[in-house]
Amino acid sequence: MMDVAQQPDRAGPILHFRGMAGQGIRLAAIVIRPKDEPAPPPIRLSEAEIAPQRIAEIAGLAVWRHDFTLTAQDRGYEFEGRFHEVVTDLSGDLRLAFVSCNGEENGDLDRDGAERNLMWTRLARDHARAPFALLLQGGDQIYADEATQGHPLSRDWPDKVPQVDDPAALADLAEHLRRRFVARYLHVLQAPGYAAMAAQVPVLSVWDDHDICDGWGSLPEKRSRSAVGRTLFGVARETYLLFQHGAVESDIPGLFLDASGASLSWKRELPGLTIAAPDLRSERNRHRIMGPAGLQAVEALAPQGEHVFLVSSVPLLGPRLSLLERVMMAIPRM
Repeated sequence: MMDVAQQPDRAGPILHFRGMAGQGIRLAAIVIRPKDEPAPPPIRLSEAEIAPQRIAEIAGLAVWRHDFTLTAQDRGYEFEGRFHEVVTDLSGDLRLAFVSCNGEENGDLDRDGAERNLMWTRLARDHARAPFALLLQGGDQIYADEATQGHPLSRDWPDKVPQVDDPAALADLAEHLRRRFVARYLHVLQAPGYAAMAAQVPVLSVWDDHDICDGWGSLPEKRSRSAVGRTLFGVARETYLLFQHGAVESDIPGLFLDASGASLSWKRELPGLTIAAPDLRSERNRHRIMGPAGLQAVEALAPQGEHVFLVSSVPLLGPRLSLLERVMMAIPRM
């Protein structure tokens, strides 16, 4: 089978953890292919074949999803002739992997692959030695800061934001941003170390600013609420749902605590363990980190497990930096 790194328009399978199903686990596996290609083959289980559903088209690509359940007795699944082992018994001690900050603000796509993905290669070796049950992604899974470059409406973002109300121009900007965001996601998803992990270890993700743009939520609201800012956020949200959750808008009520999608906070219950991640970006501005939807979701968490893991993309404790930040804001170049 050809290495996915040699096929620039494809990636997967990438597993996403949906929850428990009795003694088994519910999973979604996304597969990315050129949109004009036939559907990928089914995933083969010990007693079933799971056909994929085409959930989205974006930037010339089709995103397919297999939804399936593995029982505690299953060892994994087969796809395109390769068997992928998965930890399916979550009733005892678990090994969880945690990652964040996967890249650099400038020139991330141009870095040497072996150097850029060194930690993924190391993590894949750790997994081969002692398998992880889940991969928690704590934010900045991509660095999308350069995605705004190359388009007249966003090339000077966020220093200069033109006022625009032309729907056609904004639609053109959205397509430009989709291509640029998708390129960054594929750059991550195709990396050998990540690809090996993602096919075997179900992912749970929360986003942070670089998944949108540097400092999102701390920018002046005149910029973030502008038509260009809203377009940027909309594309970042669309691709975050698609590539970090294997989801589209209609999946939100079943995956997130706020059915409206204003906040993308989530919770998953495992035997003896609750894992929760508040969304600290969707409603953020200079005066708050969460809005009403996010606060209501967190207040209603009601964890059931003996242990609680709270995945936060900002420190819960730390020094008070507001005075320093005011000084930085007063210096234009900072």
